[in-house]
Amino acid sequence: MLVYYIHHITDSIRIDTIMRVVKKGTLATLERLHPTRDNGSPAEVHDIPPQTLIVGARSSGYVQDYHVEPLVEQARTRHAVVAFIHPVGHHLVRGRPLAHVWPAPENDATAQRNWDTWVDQAVSITDERSIKRDMAFGVRQLVDIAIKAVGPSINDPYTSVQAIQHLSVILVEIAGRTLDAGVDTGSNAQVVIPVSSFDSYLHLVCSHIRQEAANRPRVMVALLRLLEDVMASTTNSRRQTAIVEEAELVVEEARHRITQAADLEELLRVADSLRKHS
Repeated sequence: MLVYYIHHITDSIRIDTIMRVVKKGTLATLERLHPTRDNGSPAEVHDIPPQTLIVGARSSGYVQDYHVEPLVEQARTRHAVVAFIHPVGHHLVRGRPLAHVWPAPENDATAQRNWDTWVDQAVSITDERSIKRDMAFGVRQLVDIAIKAVGPSINDPYTSVQAIQHLSVILVEIAGRTLDAGVDTGSNAQVVIPVSSFDSYLHLVCSHIRQEAANRPRVMVALLRLLEDVMASTTNSRRQTAIVEEAELVVEEARHRITQAADLEELLRVADSLRKHS
């Protein structure tokens, strides 16, 4: 048992094992939260009117989850719409806006206190993020691995490429899903929970890695191949446009930071291939 335990601990802290665990957890969360496997239209939600009752956060921390069933009942009773502002995973500071409620009762302190309580009870805010409801947290962990691997203290571009390959699997799955806002509807009422968009996940991956690894030809080629894989997995024109824009930024950054023409050759070839499929 001691030998088995030592082997288990040793294996569990290997970077390859950590990346696989993070990828698996992120994909499981995606399947649970966004099971629809198409690029259909998101659920229709109301535009936020100019005058709303603004509910502030009662504590600081990360949005961990929403539990809106009781809030839906309150909204139904009052024929109101409640629109939360922050997706799961976003950081809040106490007192900052958390949700809009309308129609807004004018100068009604009791209504403000009641909505403050009901909205606060519908959201879980904690000191740490969790991958169980927060896909962006899993994506961010893999991005951090990719960045740190090419830092001067580690200098391991192979691990960075591996992290990008895991990220490509996740982004391909995200690109094939409908990422609509969570809308719980009662009669004459709505409670709207925002979700992170495809563009935000794509930018989270590409911008950070591009900025930190622009002088690493292998890593930049891997990033473009990620974009190529994601492009092939979606027919949504808006998402395809976002992919092309990120690819152009990668190429532009690489041209500035990679001085050898031979190192740029494969990168430009992959970029041309991606453009042809857009």
